[in-house]
Amino acid sequence: MGLKGIDVNSSKNISVENMEVELITTDNISSYVVPVGILFSKCENIEVNNSSVSKMILKADSMAGIQITNTKNSKIVNFDGACTGFGHFRSEKSYLENCSATRFQSFFNGNLKTQGHTCIGFVPFFSTDLSFINCSATNINGCCDDAHGISIFLCLGNILVKGCKIDNVKDGIGNNTGAKATGIEIYGSGVVSDCIVSNITAINPQDKQCTGFSCALADNVKFINCKAINVQVVDENGKQNSCLGYGTGFGWAPDIRPEFVFPAVNILYEKCCAKKCQVGFDSWYHIDSKWNNICCCDCGIAVLNLNNSQRTLSCNPCSECNPPITKTLDNVAKNNKFMNVKAKYC
Repeated sequence: MGLKGIDVNSSKNISVENMEVELITTDNISSYVVPVGILFSKCENIEVNNSSVSKMILKADSMAGIQITNTKNSKIVNFDGACTGFGHFRSEKSYLENCSATRFQSFFNGNLKTQGHTCIGFVPFFSTDLSFINCSATNINGCCDDAHGISIFLCLGNILVKGCKIDNVKDGIGNNTGAKATGIEIYGSGVVSDCIVSNITAINPQDKQCTGFSCALADNVKFINCKAINVQVVDENGKQNSCLGYGTGFGWAPDIRPEFVFPAVNILYEKCCAKKCQVGFDSWYHIDSKWNNICCCDCGIAVLNLNNSQRTLSCNPCSECNPPITKTLDNVAKNNKFMNVKAKYC
């Protein structure tokens, strides 16, 4: 394929539909040359529907599946597979500031061969030394898999998320069931400070919750001066039911695939606040963790601290479990401390 599959420059009113770009392969190309699956430059009014870029095998300084530069009024709709705004894989020493991901929608169109159907604004994977400063993700709409504003997945060492804002993340659209929805989740370690997430909703979630901020497979994560606002679990009619799970401001990040069932260890929640959530703070699956100077405003339950309890979670083929899994987990929470908890109106 050379260096580009589709290259559109200085054009208007462009539609790309049902296109598959694959096997862009090359190595040892010069610096400043970026192989791209689909590229739009200096365009206006573009739309991409039901198209894919795959099997890019490269040795280059950088690459992109779909890249849009100096372009106005673009719409990308993903019908099967993962939908991601900014991704890092095996990366280090990356700094993002004032970046935004907005108006994403994933759909399930019957394809179970793809690696999940997640819809995520920012998702670094197996990466280190990352900073996300004053970034935002808005209107992230998922179908039958996870939907997240920011997902720091399997990343260890020097991860900083600061001053970020996540708004309107919803999962389960079109299928009336999803896996979970989260504002900011951490699978690994790092610091999350001065962030605000709002309007996080999961419809009939298989993981029995949605969360403003969450962590798992985690050791020494710090949440400092963060706010979670209006986090809810509902049915397909928008009604709450505790049997479906809870919308939790701050809690554990569930994933019942065996390789990802790990507790959150040595987590600090400092000066964090939950507002208009079904549950403010949940200690489930936390070990040796501390909640200090936290506050809850207009929450149904301020602190959920259910030791020696169980939760039954599920995962279907559309959310990366084929064959499907249903598993009952015993709470492993222990040695947790709550200090200076305030329930107030704010």
